[in-house]
Amino acid sequence: MDPSKKYEVKSLARALDVIEAVSTAGVEGVGISDIARQVGTTKSNAYGIVQTLCDRGFISDSGDGPTRRYRLGPSFLRLGSTASSQSPLAVVARGVLARLTDRTGLTSRFAVFDRDAAVAIARQNAPTGIEIAPYLGRRELLHASGVGKALLSGLSDDGIRQICSSLGLERRTRHTITSLDALLEEVAVVRQTGFAIDDEEDMEGVFCVASAVRDHHGLIAGAISVSGLKLDRTRAAIEEIGKVVAGFAGVMSADLGFAGSSRDLPA
Repeated sequence: MDPSKKYEVKSLARALDVIEAVSTAGVEGVGISDIARQVGTTKSNAYGIVQTLCDRGFISDSGDGPTRRYRLGPSFLRLGSTASSQSPLAVVARGVLARLTDRTGLTSRFAVFDRDAAVAIARQNAPTGIEIAPYLGRRELLHASGVGKALLSGLSDDGIRQICSSLGLERRTRHTITSLDALLEEVAVVRQTGFAIDDEEDMEGVFCVASAVRDHHGLIAGAISVSGLKLDRTRAAIEEIGKVVAGFAGVMSADLGFAGSSRDLPA
């Protein structure tokens, strides 16, 4: 038996699976049949869990009968704000992200490794008001996102192979890397340049540039990124943004006590 499963409360685990299923539905929400199918349970069991979560404000519903749809509820807004305020990394990141967004005019985020995904825990929206980057708490694919590839750069190639053999390489767009060899080559470039590029790999028309942040032990603590519309930006222009992001990642690394980093920013 997996030691981590020894004390698992199955009913709680099932409720968390339901929350995960609802969280991936998007603004249109998801029906009870789809929830039950994703979680691997009966409709009646899924319905009971959903109604309990609705009563506590963790899920909201709209519509009637077979057209009823479910979305994450307002309780997550409150808890998300609280979680962000309690994270020391998020506290350090917010000041850096504000300066990064001011410098680039793009939405910036700070993400951390969460088991098999990258999860943003701090964000600074671009002044344009156009929301492009994924919301806080969304689990992002490591191989298809800028922050994911930046985080992978801290692992060995064997470590990356192990993760990919378990998760696979899901295709999100026609630009997504779906070959392990190609991913390893990409991560090797990330280690060399100091920044990772998501060039419409997670979402068509959107680019993201990310760079790893190190703690006082020299270990990767997370990654900062900027995201924006691709439009007519050339690869060279995106790489110039990458140098800026890497500079701000160095600033945050220095704030976390990494001796090998500098607070000097590119011109």
